[in-house]
Amino acid sequence: MCRYLVHDDPPEQLVDHVASVFSETDGDLKAVYEAIIFSDAFMDPAYQRAKFRTPFEYVVASLRATDARITHFGGIRESLARMGQPVYSCVDPTGYADTAEAWLDPGVLVYRWDFALKLSGGQLGGVKIPESFWRQFSPDDPEALKRDLAETLLGGADVPGWSDLVIALGEKPKPREAVGLILGSPLFQQQ
Repeated sequence: MCRYLVHDDPPEQLVDHVASVFSETDGDLKAVYEAIIFSDAFMDPAYQRAKFRTPFEYVVASLRATDARITHFGGIRESLARMGQPVYSCVDPTGYADTAEAWLDPGVLVYRWDFALKLSGGQLGGVKIPESFWRQFSPDDPEALKRDLAETLLGGADVPGWSDLVIALGEKPKPREAVGLILGSPLFQQQ
């Protein structure tokens, strides 16, 4: 749980504490989760945005962030398979890996970028971002657009690395291209 909720390599002190809570409470999961969530490590800035989303988490986060409407899952299923996490096809009975190392293959990252651009460009089969999502952005005011994109997709512009992404967006970003770039960026793929 510590690895899943805090960091791929959680602090040993936290793991020991959570293990003792598990033992002392006869496996009470509520107590275990509380031990993690109320720990100093859980809110430690060093561990913020330190997890890398699995393909499934990434796709779901992208769809939720854009308020996407799904009419069928063909494009989503295909994208997940290309990213290396086909639905219900894990060979290992323990499930897919949840560490960054398993998903940081440059060849597979290309499929994440492809997904992001297809989603934002309206070219992902069975998925459409509604016009109401796009109307919240003003393409006529580049600074407001960047600010609103950061707030909508990343939870604010105070995310480390945002200034580098702003440079990549250019002086007059187009909303659809900017959304694709942000969804495909490392900032969005971290959690």
